[in-house]
Amino acid sequence: MSILGFDYGTKPIVLIIGDTEFPGLLIRGNFAAVGYDVVEYFGLLVNAPRLTMVFQDVGTARECFLRFKEWGGPSEDGDAVRISFVELDEGGYAMCTSQDVDRLIKNRMPEWFRGEVETRAMAMGSIKTFPEVSDSYRWFKSVTETSPFILAPAGINTPPIRDLALRKREVHFYREGELPEHSIESSLVRHRNDLKESDTRREIPSELRANAADIRVRRGAQLSRFFPVTLERLSMSKDFADVKRQLMADGFREWQVVQAACNISLKQIAPELFISSPQLSNEEQGEPSAMRVLDFLLSGHEIVARMLPPAGHLSAEKLREQIQADAQELLQYVAGARIEKVEPSRLQAELADRGLLDG
Repeated sequence: MSILGFDYGTKPIVLIIGDTEFPGLLIRGNFAAVGYDVVEYFGLLVNAPRLTMVFQDVGTARECFLRFKEWGGPSEDGDAVRISFVELDEGGYAMCTSQDVDRLIKNRMPEWFRGEVETRAMAMGSIKTFPEVSDSYRWFKSVTETSPFILAPAGINTPPIRDLALRKREVHFYREGELPEHSIESSLVRHRNDLKESDTRREIPSELRANAADIRVRRGAQLSRFFPVTLERLSMSKDFADVKRQLMADGFREWQVVQAACNISLKQIAPELFISSPQLSNEEQGEPSAMRVLDFLLSGHEIVARMLPPAGHLSAEKLREQIQADAQELLQYVAGARIEKVEPSRLQAELADRGLLDG
């Protein structure tokens, strides 16, 4: 069983995957055309513009829009469906349909928890191209600058399905050459196929990785937040001070030794947080260790009566092993898939090269 590490300057990465099936519904239902008109009454809206997605198969149209409604949750937020139009350099325009990433994250993760993790959201999108920029499209573009609108499905020979229509406030218009570089629309336009109808998936980070200075600041704050009793007891322990001096003489930094001691202390009261074994399936291991640690720490506070681990658990050998495990975790966080496991003898040099060692 390997020793698992955790660096308190990092944030556990959480992957949120959106609806992966809806682009297939657009293709299977043969999303064929769009229509633009005005609806006299729709709830509180009067004379509201309507965008209608016309399908060859009305049954699939219903299935698709039922999914759209689910995206909006109990509030039935129609803007959980992201609609964008891109005026193409070659002429004509494209309609991009996708799940709105910000609302996907909001619906899946409570607000208080978002600052504790680094979120990655995987959204799916579909693109439909049209050969000409019509007067109806120009009208819709002009009126939705100041007016909410309705998004509805319809069959090729049936009227719009009112009970599945969505109220929307947001719609996005772009020129192809002005698309935001990392937007889902940019990805869809780049990868559209010869049939002018395709789907793609794109991992969209909600934030950039923290830099070395951010990691140092967060580490200090999180250790003080989660281990106030342990840190106080460590500061008063002569045995720990002796071992710390020994390890620092070997080239380790004080923060590395203190963090390792906190992790060893945590293992004493909750060993299941750091379990990893090739004999266990992913389901048996549950959440990655970083998420298990964070969930546990957020669920309570250190009690004043908590003591340091028994003698021998904070030996130089045990602390060295934990420091190395913590360093591997930190390097993996910073470098991601670009780095393989580093030999223990190289860990300090790797941290130093990335500006992660001193702080």
